[in-house]
Amino acid sequence: MCQKLTGTFSWWRSFKVDKVTTKLPPRKLLSALKVFLIVLVFIFLFLKDFFSNSFQDVSDLVRWNLAFFYHSNDYTHSLSFKILEETETRVYCLSHIEYPTVLESKEHSQQVDVYIGLLLHSNEISLVRSWVSETTKLLKNLIEQKLDVFVSIIEDAGKQDVKEQLRDFSSFLRELKVGYRIILGKSFVGYPHRIYTLSRIRNCVLLPLILQEISATHVLMFNDVTYQFERVLDLIVDGQSYDMKCGIDYFINNDKTLQLYDLWVMRNMDGDIPRAKYPFFNRFDSDRFVRKLPFRAYCCWGGIALLNGSLFREGIRFRGLPNLASSSYQSEAECPQSEINFFCDDVWDIRGKANVFIYSSLFSVYRSDELESVSLHLNKIQNQKAQGVAEISPPQHRPKNIVCCPWIEGVTNIAGATTVCYSNYPIYKLPEGPV
Repeated sequence: MCQKLTGTFSWWRSFKVDKVTTKLPPRKLLSALKVFLIVLVFIFLFLKDFFSNSFQDVSDLVRWNLAFFYHSNDYTHSLSFKILEETETRVYCLSHIEYPTVLESKEHSQQVDVYIGLLLHSNEISLVRSWVSETTKLLKNLIEQKLDVFVSIIEDAGKQDVKEQLRDFSSFLRELKVGYRIILGKSFVGYPHRIYTLSRIRNCVLLPLILQEISATHVLMFNDVTYQFERVLDLIVDGQSYDMKCGIDYFINNDKTLQLYDLWVMRNMDGDIPRAKYPFFNRFDSDRFVRKLPFRAYCCWGGIALLNGSLFREGIRFRGLPNLASSSYQSEAECPQSEINFFCDDVWDIRGKANVFIYSSLFSVYRSDELESVSLHLNKIQNQKAQGVAEISPPQHRPKNIVCCPWIEGVTNIAGATTVCYSNYPIYKLPEGPV
């Protein structure tokens, strides 16, 4: 729709007149008229779709920003959403990727034990090569345990060596008789809002699950990280009942100390955000962290997440827009946040007492050259040997108040997201200052 709007107003740029014979209106008047017409179009789109059952391009952006406006001004009582997003299809997903190349296995199992999903964007060959190396070892171990696997990858904006690496990986999968779908593209063609676009692309990675072409027991989702395969293997085979299991992603900051990467998404069972530097967690969670024990959380991702396949059979998928609050909450709309946080909200909504765990023994990094350094830092603060899953606390109700970290288009970035986090979510009462 943005492209259509551009075409609608293109006559302003191409309009030619004879300056000798034609008297032009004042430039300020023309500019004001142009702005007035654009505002009318936005008002029309907004009113047209406000009570509809679906969102379309520009109206998505309008409503998202209005959601934050109402949130920050305590007017959420007057805002409500009824959302029914379009169903993802193969054609729809390919339309998000410029010049797509699809590598696909001819046959695959309809029931798999592990569904592996990876989303890559403009990544260096060193990181992709490291991911492929560790995932190759992971696949061989899963196959040795007679587990069926399917691999789904979407990659865009990578250099030719990245695409060749993934082509070689597809050949390896074919030799292993592992089902796969790998889409290589020049760039993403997305909606005007980052979170909405990310939610739809993540769903495209999961398309065979969403279309019920494949049913999976475990869904293993990767960010563009590198990792150690043994720790992910433990995540899959430890036998712990779960809805979500996550690792922790780190980076080495400028002063050479260890720092948490994904502060924006992670929430503990009090609804709070962890600290950026060690000690990262509250006293109870820290005790389990140093012993490499898993602990409960409200929401997590950490670069690697294992999701229970039943969640997708029950209709959960990624979404990038605020929805109506659950019946147990009194707010009119959710915090305009990350697609991962929306996913966690939906998991708790259908489960009541969800089993979401952070596995402190599993870590990942976004630069392959930091893997060893992060491992050394962790060895200094954690016991050298993981202690399994002993003494996990019983399931709990969701927190009453959860810190809200809204995404503000053009303002928020991932590293600085916590500077716009406010407490008392989901009631949306603006506190005295940032958390």
